[in-house]
Amino acid sequence: MFVRPKLPPTCNLLVTAWAVEVAERTAYLIARWQGVGFTHGVLNTDNMSVLGLTIDYGPFGFLDAFDPSFTPNTTDLPGKRYCFANQPDVGLWNIAQFTGPLSSAQLINQDEANYVMERYGTKFMDEYQSIMTRKIGLTKYNKQLISKLLNNLAVDKVDYTNFFRLLSNVKADRDIPENELLVPLKAALLDIGKERKEAWISWVQTYIEEVCVFLLVETGVPDEERKAAMNLVNPKYIPRNYLCQSAIDAADQGIKATAASSCPGVISNGDFDAAAGGRRLSRSTTLVMGAVSGHHTFCLKGYSQSKGIANGQYMTLGTFDVGGHIWSLRYYPNGYSNEFADYISFFLSRDHGHFNFGNPAGFKLSVYGQDGKPVSSFTRSNTTIRAFNKQSWGYNEFMKREDFEKSACLVDDSFTIRCDVFVFVAAVEPSREDTESLRDPSPAAVVLICRRTLPICYGTSKEPT
Repeated sequence: MFVRPKLPPTCNLLVTAWAVEVAERTAYLIARWQGVGFTHGVLNTDNMSVLGLTIDYGPFGFLDAFDPSFTPNTTDLPGKRYCFANQPDVGLWNIAQFTGPLSSAQLINQDEANYVMERYGTKFMDEYQSIMTRKIGLTKYNKQLISKLLNNLAVDKVDYTNFFRLLSNVKADRDIPENELLVPLKAALLDIGKERKEAWISWVQTYIEEVCVFLLVETGVPDEERKAAMNLVNPKYIPRNYLCQSAIDAADQGIKATAASSCPGVISNGDFDAAAGGRRLSRSTTLVMGAVSGHHTFCLKGYSQSKGIANGQYMTLGTFDVGGHIWSLRYYPNGYSNEFADYISFFLSRDHGHFNFGNPAGFKLSVYGQDGKPVSSFTRSNTTIRAFNKQSWGYNEFMKREDFEKSACLVDDSFTIRCDVFVFVAAVEPSREDTESLRDPSPAAVVLICRRTLPICYGTSKEPT
């Protein structure tokens, strides 16, 4: 039977103060995580330290597209207990488990235990509000403005890191024309429809008003000073999962990569043994962080027949292989959804591949004219290297149906479209002999005849894109 030893009256105060320190350090840490989009993945009590640190960094990850339910831990997928949005609450739960034994040992009473948890909540909110306020360049917390921003980011799956970095480029100028308000954010707000553009324009207008009132009027802080302050709290680079995976894959092949492997380029390494007088023990190896590219050309005959496909449904024009991945091009003749009923939509889908699902990729779609060359008005490209971590990428408003049907691209009820794809991979630089064998053969081409009597692969726009 446990018998509590007699302790001096100050013991409870000291233990309580210590527990409060642990709680506040934990709250501070998790608030900082939420600010930069970091998800631990396995935030169990045994992975937390009384120093306000965490251990066992296994399946951690940073947000790419903003998704509050994101978890890098595949074993956590069913309930997503440790997902990004749940981290603050999990931290509080863990602190409650920490104070439990202290209460059982009568080192603190229940009121003191409750106070410890209260201090966790207060510290977290203070730090989180401070971080989010500084991330958008303000001096006063605006709950409505930040909540609306986070909602917009989640709806459109906007890259969390890139958006906040770009936000510093928005000028505090009430006279910016409405059609130019989103220009500084264009690289982050990709392929959003008219309704979503209006939502973002509304938010940016409110944001500019806040900046003008609280900074220019009250404090006199100029744009450049605000931009510099925002860049101090909004990282330009984060360790993206797909880049980390490339380094891991390279290491599995016996290649040592450095932090520089997070950027495209060529990295060389050589192993030396100090005990052997600095002699090189292995030959130099070159790790090429680059893109494998390829293209496929599709010719659709029977365009007028394809218009019988309902709005929101697609036909798959065909599949092809680039960079160890199997890709397919989805054609929506009557638009991806009701909002885009006047457009022809195209989406590139990654069906499966040999590399990590998060491997970054870029692509370009080009409709050919009568001269067999791409027509600039019907060419769209997304060549920014980023993780291909959705089911598909594409363009809701690829081309206005009326404009296309009046163009010279539609010949004898048929048209040709080319799809260029590049995939970012890490690989050992091949020898000259190997290079000769890797040269891309003549472009592959597929001709599709669209008739109602032929089977067509349909899909629904409810699939994730």
